[in-house]
Amino acid sequence: MAIRVSSSSLLTDEEPQNQPTKCWSWSIFPMIIWMRILGVDLREISADSSVQRHHRWLMFLYSGFCFLCHLAGQIDILYYLQRNQKQGSLERSGGLHFDTSTAAWNAVIDFVNYALHGIGTHVIMLTVVRKRWMDLMDTFHRSKDVFTHDKYIQIRKIATFGVAYVIFLILGLISVSIGYHWAEGTSTRHRIFISFMSTISIIYPLTAIVIFVIHCYVSSLLFESIQSQIIQCEIQLLNGRDEDVRFLLFTLKERHILACDTVDGINRCFGWTLLLSVIFFFVAVINSSFYLFGLDNRISLPDVTFTVFSLTHLTLLCFTADRVQIKAEDVITELYRLKCDEPLKGSQMQLMNSLVWEMAKTIPRISANSYFNVSKRLFPQVIGTMMTYSFILFQFEASEKNAD
Repeated sequence: MAIRVSSSSLLTDEEPQNQPTKCWSWSIFPMIIWMRILGVDLREISADSSVQRHHRWLMFLYSGFCFLCHLAGQIDILYYLQRNQKQGSLERSGGLHFDTSTAAWNAVIDFVNYALHGIGTHVIMLTVVRKRWMDLMDTFHRSKDVFTHDKYIQIRKIATFGVAYVIFLILGLISVSIGYHWAEGTSTRHRIFISFMSTISIIYPLTAIVIFVIHCYVSSLLFESIQSQIIQCEIQLLNGRDEDVRFLLFTLKERHILACDTVDGINRCFGWTLLLSVIFFFVAVINSSFYLFGLDNRISLPDVTFTVFSLTHLTLLCFTADRVQIKAEDVITELYRLKCDEPLKGSQMQLMNSLVWEMAKTIPRISANSYFNVSKRLFPQVIGTMMTYSFILFQFEASEKNAD
């Protein structure tokens, strides 16, 4: 029996006309405001250009001020490390002295890793991300014909939650770090300031990760909308409406191009950030594992907290990026099922074969500036390599103690 489908249900994701203000720029607006507070001026599509020109120089000065403050704090950290390394009195959290040079250099690399990650991400956001932001906004703005207003409201809630997540997580990390120093009572004010600046520098990489995750999530929603439209195409085939089927197949192709464009935009905008963040988490997990298991089992709350932070966000990066690829592959699987299960006429079969071939050839993947793909397959590789280097550090420390 044929399934009756009304014309209003052909494109269920089409946007209503009664709320024209709900769009991509509106949905991501909380993150744009948060970035401006941090001194990174990301523009909007709907913003008045004359107003932007009027305030651009003020934002330029504010951005420079934020960057100089950030840079000065990290330089102070490096100067502190250099001075104490020469004096042979480098401290561990809480004011404890290191017994071996392996432990001391592990601490130096740990602080340098956080400093380079914070400053590097800040520079990337001021240059690469800011330069390519409008192209990314334009690409996602084209989704206005795909998502409903309720979906845009949901994305805005996610963006608002992302801002709150960054703020409360940074406050929590600062509280853990400084609270531990105060409880120990052995650290100087300068040492506490060093820990504060090292922790606050995470705010830029963490914000970049949240923005990246939001864009990946929305990109995966676009691929999900393609799957929904394939189901509509199947219904049209059951009804034998050839013209509607051809129209839906062409619309399906357009949506797939849009979804792939969003992935390309994410790679262009966040590729360098991903590369820097994956390297950071790799080194951070090695340093943290040495703190936890290589220093005579002297485990502190900050060590555990920052280890969990690194592992959690490395997992978030890998599995969020992998979700995009999974949804894209699900679309191809659904098309194959439609092609095999439903009778197709000559023109329909030709169009379907062309569509399946193009999709299979261009499966989108999130990459770290084309150096490597970011997916869940990366996570066990990083963990395995981390364990190898951690064991090497443990052996170096053990050999130092035996030599003494």
